Amino acid sequence: MNKKLFILRGLLAVLLLTFFVYFHWGSYNAPWERDEGEYSYAAWLMRSGDVPYRESFLQKPPMIIYTYMLGQLIDEEALWPPKLIASIFTIGSILSIGAIGLKLSGELAFWAAMYMAVPMLSLPHITGLAANTEKFMLLPMMVIFALHYYKLNKPFELYQWVFCGALFSLSFLYKPISLLVMIFVLAYRLLYERKFSSININKIWQVGWSFAKGAFIVTFLSLFYFIAHGALGELWESAFEYNRLYAGNFINIKFGQYFQRYVGLIGVVTWPIVSLAGLALILRVKNFIFFTVCIIISLVTVFSSPINHYYLLAMPFVVILAALGLVKIVNYLPNKILSRTVAAVVVVASLVIIIQPFYKQLVAGQQEQSVWIYGWSNPFYESLALADFIQKNTNPQDKIFIAGSEAQIYYYAKRRSASRFVITYPLKISTPKKFDYQQELLDTLQKEKPKMILLSRSSTSGFPNDPASSRPFVEKFDAFLNANYRLVAGQVQVNPASSYFRENPTPQEIRNSPILLFKLNS
Repeated sequence: MNKKLFILRGLLAVLLLTFFVYFHWGSYNAPWERDEGEYSYAAWLMRSGDVPYRESFLQKPPMIIYTYMLGQLIDEEALWPPKLIASIFTIGSILSIGAIGLKLSGELAFWAAMYMAVPMLSLPHITGLAANTEKFMLLPMMVIFALHYYKLNKPFELYQWVFCGALFSLSFLYKPISLLVMIFVLAYRLLYERKFSSININKIWQVGWSFAKGAFIVTFLSLFYFIAHGALGELWESAFEYNRLYAGNFINIKFGQYFQRYVGLIGVVTWPIVSLAGLALILRVKNFIFFTVCIIISLVTVFSSPINHYYLLAMPFVVILAALGLVKIVNYLPNKILSRTVAAVVVVASLVIIIQPFYKQLVAGQQEQSVWIYGWSNPFYESLALADFIQKNTNPQDKIFIAGSEAQIYYYAKRRSASRFVITYPLKISTPKKFDYQQELLDTLQKEKPKMILLSRSSTSGFPNDPASSRPFVEKFDAFLNANYRLVAGQVQVNPASSYFRENPTPQEIRNSPILLFKLNS
């Protein structure tokens, strides 16, 4: 290998890693958002011998629990381990994207795709810096795509179909939204195999059986703990059945409301890369129809979702098209040096344009970055002080209840919830089970009498002030609280950018408190 070329590649790799670390550095010790707290609490329960889904209403399949358990084995008290693991998965996804670019358009597409993938897979505007399930889901999904492109000239061996089955199951068990995209690429690959041999019943059986073996092994291993504890029904209810009802609720909301918001936001913030992807379609780059279909399937999958980080599903395909489009444009230039120089300038300029509006926030302090991404209405930074107060005023065996979706406080305080409803969505989102869940919570609270209750009055977390909550339920909850508990502390909001924790708050402070803490009467 040419020595200068070797040094150049090494320099590009070091710069890429440095850029990635810079982009993520400020987020590693930022307070967890509520999804990260939910996963951490479930992992802590499982490490303690309890059973998530039965003890906590987790809306995600179980792979995320094992991932957060690994983070807790690294350092149980630190915030950074799950985010570091998410970064490793994201680096793997970036390498997979680069590998596809390399196979389709050479080394220039390889580097361009990887550099552009850094902001696109971690965009703070769609909470891409959090260790959410989508970050982990992407890697096994993109490895399937990469494997397809690295076997364009050879048929898949049966063991590779086993591997694809394992990857399929792994991605799905992190986040099921990858399902349709993976079905598409696998069906495409099966049809592509006609290039090497005819597709007959025997071939389909061999492929299907091999694929099923891989999928079964991963699925069985991930579900074994819950099967052994007789909790498969609870897992199915919260991670799949309720999610189906949950998603159906948002289909009825104003057509395309969230789609327009998030696609518009992504288009505005990342317009240089999106524009390159658009040019790729105009120039009809290699496999442009294939990747366009992947983007369409991804957007259709997440069309009605109010969750912004679901849109990470489409990002790899936008990046690949952008890299292919850039390479095709610069290849019209008269020589390689000029084309590579122009490509480098375009990539750097695109990254600068995207990052310039928020580059200071990427290395801001923990509180500043958390507030910048999530706003003051989400008590993520305040959760640490609230958990500390709870821990000091309860015993390890005491149960508490958070009337809000702030499961991170359970984990910070190392206290169990008196109810499986560690999030409020099942209690307030209109599904056929909503009223049953509300009554279940009221019955559980009457029976368990948790030592402390944290009441969130935030519209983004709690249920008492939420118009979706049924009035009889709220009145019964308030009556239970007033009859059995006394107010001991609150998080007082001074203004939209300032709050403080206060024991025994005054009536004026209570009115300005989005979070109140109550203790069981002696």
